[in-house]
Amino acid sequence: MKEIRKVHGPYERKSGRKFVVLIFEDGTRTTKQYARFLMEQELGRELTDEEEVDHIDRDHTNDEISNLRVISKEEHRKDDQK
Repeated sequence: MKEIRKVHGPYERKSGRKFVVLIFEDGTRTTKQYARFLMEQELGRELTDEEEVDHIDRDHTNDEISNLRVISKEEHRKDDQK
């Protein structure tokens, strides 16, 4: 996991979803979904490309850690089709 120097945000998009801008020690920066950022901080590791963060109550504005879970992309797709 790259060392984060600074976190800007969270900022809210028109959709209500939040994101953060991460600035790393090496000067690079990236934008990340806030829920994903929170879960990575909780777990102490970056999520893989196959992992996604799901809002248990389906409210994408509710980023409480107790409302978030890590699931596979495939499981997330199946869950959203229900």
